[in-house]
Amino acid sequence: MATVIGSGRAAAGAATSFGVSWWLVQRALDSAALTLPDVDALAPRMLGIAMNTATGPCGSSATRPPRPGNAMNHG
Repeated sequence: MATVIGSGRAAAGAATSFGVSWWLVQRALDSAALTLPDVDALAPRMLGIAMNTATGPCGSSATRPPRPGNAMNHG
């Protein structure tokens, strides 16, 4: 499971690397998927915005003065 999820490979690729059949890997993935929580029943408790103090809110360059050649520099 970790090989398929971590590498982003298909079940067949992971199966080949372990010398097992693709359907065996797929069956393990299917079983694991049944244990996941119902996403419709989940709700975020709070939302947040990442702040980077070097560039301002959300990495915006709006708090920095324009540089020569910068699209915001109209002079």
